[in-house]
Amino acid sequence: MFRSAKIILFFIIISVIALSGCSLLKPSSRDKAMANEQSEQKAASREMQAMEKAHYKAQPPETRKMMKQSRKSSKKLNKVKMK
Repeated sequence: MFRSAKIILFFIIISVIALSGCSLLKPSSRDKAMANEQSEQKAASREMQAMEKAHYKAQPPETRKMMKQSRKSSKKLNKVKMK
């Protein structure tokens, strides 16, 4: 009795998985779109960093010194104060 019930239950589970189109195993289109969006954001941030670095390198030494001081002071000013 119990053996035949286990066999029937096993076949039901296998048929459900087989007929579901293996959607349980494949990533959904939403997951694929989110992954593509993340990779595009990473590429855009890398490109922006490269542009900022090139801009910094193109400046004369006096301007670079001023930019460095400005960056340091802005880090101090923008620091979040925790209580």
